[in-house]
Amino acid sequence: MSRTRAQTLVLVNWKGVFYERYLIDRHVTALEGANGAGKTT
Repeated sequence: MSRTRAQTLVLVNWKGVFYERYLIDRHVTALEGANGAGKTT
């Protein structure tokens, strides 16, 4: 398993947000995967 570290999140034309940039704290954990992959479990 590999880890990826993101420092910022930029939203452009997403659900009514024209442009917004967020700095991400280094202690935030995010899970990504297909539906039914077991992320909630």
